[in-house]
Amino acid sequence: MESKTPASETLPIRAVRCLRCTYVASPVQHFGCEQCGAYGDDLEEFVLSGDGTVLEIVNVYRHPDSSLTVPAVIGSIELIEGPVIRVRLTSPDLQPGSRVFAVDEAPDAALGLVFAPALQKAS
Repeated sequence: MESKTPASETLPIRAVRCLRCTYVASPVQHFGCEQCGAYGDDLEEFVLSGDGTVLEIVNVYRHPDSSLTVPAVIGSIELIEGPVIRVRLTSPDLQPGSRVFAVDEAPDAALGLVFAPALQKAS
């Protein structure tokens, strides 16, 4: 199967890290650390790797936004840096525990980011 372009090269996943307790949150926000409450200069922005593990999967067959293509496979992904994000998956064959990585090849512009099986990752 053809390899995909890693999203970290084209569509970064931004996060914020607490310099006090090291908690990582995505998307970026500056209200304060979700774990210890630190704010201001104690929060630093950075880019996540886009590598993670599938926690849960749901198949969507109908969606109220008719501009989104269905059926779609949506997954909760735990990124290696810690945050859990919900994204579209490229493969209906993925299972919880599958390794995945972010790619910038969303079929719907509104989604912008999808995850593909790690075995497709370009070296």
